[in-house]
Amino acid sequence: MEFIVEDSQGNTLFELQDECVLVSPTEFDMPENLVSRLETWGSVDQSNNLIASRKISLYISRGFESDQDYRYFKNKINSFFLNKKPPFYLIDVHNQRRTKIKFSKFSESFEKGNEARIEKEVPLEFILLDVLWEDSRESDTAQIDLASGSWIDIHIPEYYVDGHPIIELQAGSNLNPDFSIDLLDIDNKGFATQRIQCLSFSNSSELNKYMVLDSEYGLVKIGGRENEASPLRWSTNNMLWTGGNFIVFRPGLNRLVYTSANNSPIKIRVRHRGRSTN
Repeated sequence: MEFIVEDSQGNTLFELQDECVLVSPTEFDMPENLVSRLETWGSVDQSNNLIASRKISLYISRGFESDQDYRYFKNKINSFFLNKKPPFYLIDVHNQRRTKIKFSKFSESFEKGNEARIEKEVPLEFILLDVLWEDSRESDTAQIDLASGSWIDIHIPEYYVDGHPIIELQAGSNLNPDFSIDLLDIDNKGFATQRIQCLSFSNSSELNKYMVLDSEYGLVKIGGRENEASPLRWSTNNMLWTGGNFIVFRPGLNRLVYTSANNSPIKIRVRHRGRSTN
């Protein structure tokens, strides 16, 4: 197995062409006293009601010719986690999956009688911030035009636990759509609803034309720009009312039904990563 460590901006600590990185075996173990919060499982690092911690060790096959070579290697690792932008991900290259981690410990050992730190395998210890792994590649519907009452079907394979969608919206009329998104199962039974009412969200200009419903981080963002050539900026000054919970996909059929109080159309794009056990 081969792994790389990456920050939220795509900067990598271990490149694929670097020395082989091995990982210690881990078991999927759901403790009895585990309480989930914000759909994140299994880490004391997140909050006081996530009370189970899990660790994983990476072993890098590396030999050091000198003490200076070793210190450079160690400082490079420490600098990465201090200066790059979290969250950090451990990416399983061959199985195309990833999980959130926090750097824990750089274990040191010495060969007797040698001033340089020379090792065949350098152990690095990480804290897993989630016991689940998610796809390293996103599934993407691309942009779709939806009228009020229309829907999108998302299919999640049975071997996944869940999936957290990121729903990108673009207003399709000059009217505030005052909309809801309902999540239905294969029997057309609803098990989630998210209601959004934002006075400034409309197609009247580029200033407040875009919205993101991020179920991964629990965020609703309103975006705009001066014109189509300008970069998109996200505002925090909009009057926004929401109802219901953020949507989480389940295995099987997930039907997203868009409904607008004034029948305003909308452009929608759904991105998600399936999550599974080890």
